Amino acid sequence: MSSYEVEMDDLGNKKQRTSTQAAEIPTPTGAPHDSTEQVWALTVAGVLAVLSLPLLFFPRFLLFLSNATDSALLTPLESFLCAQLGILVLGLAAGVVIASPDIPDISDRDSNPLLAPISIAAAASSLLAWNAKGVGSLGVFMSIGTGVIGAWGFWAMLFSGSSYISKKTGADKRTSTWLFGNKTAARAQKKAWKARQKEM
Repeated sequence: MSSYEVEMDDLGNKKQRTSTQAAEIPTPTGAPHDSTEQVWALTVAGVLAVLSLPLLFFPRFLLFLSNATDSALLTPLESFLCAQLGILVLGLAAGVVIASPDIPDISDRDSNPLLAPISIAAAASSLLAWNAKGVGSLGVFMSIGTGVIGAWGFWAMLFSGSSYISKKTGADKRTSTWLFGNKTAARAQKKAWKARQKEM
């Protein structure tokens, strides 16, 4: 009987016990913030930025690091490739920081977080490649390729998704009511919207 009474007491205090247990369990919002990914992203970005500096600004330092004693100067092709690689690594460093989930929003999270840094890096690479001397048609070829990537990226940042959706009704303008009577078409939704406006 005594064990039964204890069980009854425990059942009677169940509400109180569960409320105290719930208070002890940390919720996801109240949990301590783990900044491991943020520290990793900032460390990777810092290392990549430091690696890009000699590629962009001090390419002769690479000769010192490689113990190349036979040539004191970089060839134009080596200088060109160092500059292109430096810009790419710098764009990648910016992309790592922007894509990190713990970093406050720098760009619109609805779009690809690498869109802005890669587009800017491609545009800078295109301008630098166009003005490169001593590499022949490689500079023009590289300039056209990275220019297309940069221009397309800027176009996507400015105009993606804005022209197809109606601001009044929210309908997709690419659909049509002709032939099959699509109820989600912009024209049908505009008529329904005008009818609702008249009723008000």
